[in-house]
Amino acid sequence: MEIGLDNAAASMRNKMLNIQIVANNLANLDTTGFKRGLAFADVLDEENTNQTRKITDFTEGVFIETNNPLNAAISGDAFFTVQTPNGEYLTKNGDFIIDQQGFLSTKDGFRVLAQNGEINLQEEIIDKKGNLAITKNGEIKSDDKIIAKLKIMNVENELKLKKDEGQKFYTDDKEYTLVNDDEFQVYSGYLESSNTNAILEMQQMIQLQKDYEASQKMITSIDTMLSQTDEIGKI
Repeated sequence: MEIGLDNAAASMRNKMLNIQIVANNLANLDTTGFKRGLAFADVLDEENTNQTRKITDFTEGVFIETNNPLNAAISGDAFFTVQTPNGEYLTKNGDFIIDQQGFLSTKDGFRVLAQNGEINLQEEIIDKKGNLAITKNGEIKSDDKIIAKLKIMNVENELKLKKDEGQKFYTDDKEYTLVNDDEFQVYSGYLESSNTNAILEMQQMIQLQKDYEASQKMITSIDTMLSQTDEIGKI
């Protein structure tokens, strides 16, 4: 009976964690490049012991036209690369800006990387007032001049990707692979919307709450039976 109590308590904990994931998905319905979290999954590691793993759904969101040349959406199994204090991170959020030093950056201050390093647009775009364009294969142009080529990366196993703030992802070993031009397309003047579906998330939220309440009732029932057993033992 005590085993049943432990199982019900564990189920409640998992349901609460899953409810938090769904709530976060709903909170990011309008967040550019957001990838919804999936319910925690129990998996077996190399030592055949159960682990709980948080999984991200990398399904593509809808591409929304903005006509802003600093916006870019990327299709395919590919990510933009940004430089952070913790190394290179990956992102699907192409809502870029030009920072005060003239570098192409994310809105939270991390510089976007080209294959040869950071991308400075000061001379060609700001000083010379060139027309910025990003081609489908990730080349950044000022009029007809190629300034740089975006560093488009992916990982062999997306399950290894961990989510960080600002819609950024990373692996512990930072081992990413440069993507071939025929495996992705960059859409200049577009942004990728969140891949969260509000209706599906609400349905999942309702089901999780029902499951949580069922586990709660089970704990109450088991607790009552244990109390009655103690009373009988005293007679």
